[in-house]
Amino acid sequence: MRLYNKKKGTNTGFTLVEIIVVLVILAILAAILLPNLVGFIDRAKQKKYLLNAKNCLTAAQAELTELYAKSSDDLKVNDYLITDYKKKFDGKNGDCDARDSELAKKILSTADRKGNQPYVFMIAVGGNWEKQGGKSNTSKHEKYTVLYAFYMETSDLESRCYYYDGRWTRTNPRVHNTDYYFSTYNKILSGPMKDKRVQYYVIADNTNKAHGDVLSSAWWEWLRSME
Repeated sequence: MRLYNKKKGTNTGFTLVEIIVVLVILAILAAILLPNLVGFIDRAKQKKYLLNAKNCLTAAQAELTELYAKSSDDLKVNDYLITDYKKKFDGKNGDCDARDSELAKKILSTADRKGNQPYVFMIAVGGNWEKQGGKSNTSKHEKYTVLYAFYMETSDLESRCYYYDGRWTRTNPRVHNTDYYFSTYNKILSGPMKDKRVQYYVIADNTNKAHGDVLSSAWWEWLRSME
């Protein structure tokens, strides 16, 4: 049924069929466009996570470079870069809980996320820890260079980013069948940095997986298990 305009003597409305056709077309367009829109939102989020991860890494490397400039030439085996660390994780690899250290505070303030710390941010530099796992072949320069980083902005796994071999990826290099694979003693077993060792510094952790002040073995297994 059409509406009739007596003044102009012309039809001004739509038939029921025409309205249904328009609705069908809109439904088809929505079915096509909405998944693409969701994908666009996801890609935008991942770009934001990566940008924040890069900012944290840049801040960390800047602080390490400053420490390198101030360092002496007699860096001893098993020395820590951070002297006010919260607690050593263990005496096996020299991994360090650097949360709340002055270095961590500087890094997080430089890479400020509106006052919010990332869910997790940790770095690994060249390790010279020799108590276990054999002698390290790490140079002094590598000890002040970020060789690996893990960033997770939120508890959502989609926010995770890994840095190694000079590039960012969403694939965990700590698991099998990747360009890198780390042994129990933080030795890189494959890839272009094979046989190098790393030493971890946890800058931020909000996972609630820690036991007191020390990250538990469950925390490390959680990190290793993410592919």
